[in-house]
Amino acid sequence: MADIVAMDIEFVSKPISKGSKSCLQHIATIDIVDFDLQTVYSSCVFHEPGSFKVDRFTKALTNFTESSFSDPSYPSESKVQAEVKEILKEKLVITCGGESDYNALGLDMADFNSFDLQSHFYLDSVDRYGVINRQPHSLRSLSLHFLQQNQNNQHTSQQDAILTMKLFHKYIKEKRDDDRENWMTRMNYSRPYNLIQVLPHPLKSLKKKK
Repeated sequence: MADIVAMDIEFVSKPISKGSKSCLQHIATIDIVDFDLQTVYSSCVFHEPGSFKVDRFTKALTNFTESSFSDPSYPSESKVQAEVKEILKEKLVITCGGESDYNALGLDMADFNSFDLQSHFYLDSVDRYGVINRQPHSLRSLSLHFLQQNQNNQHTSQQDAILTMKLFHKYIKEKRDDDRENWMTRMNYSRPYNLIQVLPHPLKSLKKKK
């Protein structure tokens, strides 16, 4: 258990180049917790005021302002990336939709011992052509279903890292109860969790407001 950690990142969006409308996600805050929900690593990242996108949607979801990361004591993104890379070595890293986290870290998810909750907790939806598509359950939906906890619109990477690890605890119990022969292995049964309520992303309701 000492080698299991959960990770979450909150992002800021910055233009790929000056004047570009296309943006990339960069680390704003990052938190890593251990199996017992204790902090392993926690950091904000320095960003120049005005260097990242801030609008009513980002403020509603993160409460970040133009100067949220202007404290000169905050480490650079490259320093955080290097530190986190070392921490994640030899660990089992639990994420929920973690591909974007690894991308922001400049790392390849396949290079690490990773387990993403969305690879197990998914639902099957049918499109208008009758084709079944696998859709991952969000951290928001999983938290309400398994933990009876609402993920607030303005949530932190620390809160989400803790929720992710708590859900991994639930996953272990699910696997032990439903897949006894394989519960100590990486082998997973594959079945949809269609009974879990799908909560809409908060941006949907915000976009409806004028």
